[in-house]
Amino acid sequence: PPFISKLLPGPQDLLRASAALAEVLPPGALEWRLREHLAEGSRLVNSELEANPPTSSYDASSPSAFPPTLLLAGGADLILPSPDETARLEAILPGATRKVLPFASHACLDGSELNLRLEMELSGMLLHIRVKNREKAVT
Repeated sequence: PPFISKLLPGPQDLLRASAALAEVLPPGALEWRLREHLAEGSRLVNSELEANPPTSSYDASSPSAFPPTLLLAGGADLILPSPDETARLEAILPGATRKVLPFASHACLDGSELNLRLEMELSGMLLHIRVKNREKAVT
């Protein structure tokens, strides 16, 4: 669907956003790293879209077209502007829940006091997963 292109920043956007990495990595290494991450992310998104293609009645503007999405950002992320990026994604993804962990770094789940299961429950993700698993078991 056309909205997918809005979700992922382009390589130039990531290069600009990665000022901290640019200070410690040679330009070629940084560019390679970002391209590889984008390529892997694209492969994952494309395989998911192929496995679960939208129906002809698919309406990307409908909130029910999107599963619940939890967006986590480390407020002290020195590698990428995670709070800005999650705010951008929250504006694009209907029904997304955004949480900024003020003292967390780029690896915001490492050593965090975050109760991820609780946050997933509050965002509706766990209920959505349970329903999908039940649907698969019935078919």
